[in-house]
Amino acid sequence: MHQLDQQKKQIQHLQNQKNQISLSIVDQVVDKVIKSVEVTMQNIILLQQEVNQICASNQHQKKKKEIIRCFIQTGGSLTGMEGQQLNEKHDQQKQMQVQVSSSRLSCRDPRYSDCNKTGHNQLKCPSI
Repeated sequence: MHQLDQQKKQIQHLQNQKNQISLSIVDQVVDKVIKSVEVTMQNIILLQQEVNQICASNQHQKKKKEIIRCFIQTGGSLTGMEGQQLNEKHDQQKQMQVQVSSSRLSCRDPRYSDCNKTGHNQLKCPSI
C-alpha cells in the first residue's frame, strides 16, 4: 500500500510537469502501478482463500464438538460396567508394555575395575 501511495504521488508530480517529461516515462510509471495493483489483487485472492480454508476448518471443528455434545445428551455415555472394562483393558495393556520392557536385556550396574566391585566407578570408589 505504501508503494502504491508513492507511485500515485510520482504520477501526480509527473502530470504537473507534462511539458518537461516524455510520454515514455509516464508510460513506464503507469506500467509499474498496474503491476503493483495486479500483485496486490493476487495477494488479496490468496488471503481470501486462506480465510475460507480457516473458516471451513473452524466449521468442521464446531460440527465435531456438536456431534460429541449430542452423543452425550442422548445417553451416549458409558455405563459403570463399560468404564470398568475399558479400565481393565488399559491396565492389561500397561502390564504387557512393562513385561516387554523388562524382558529386554537390562544394563548391568557399573563395575570399577581396580576393586572389582559393582555399583560405583573410579570417582566414587569407597576403597580409595
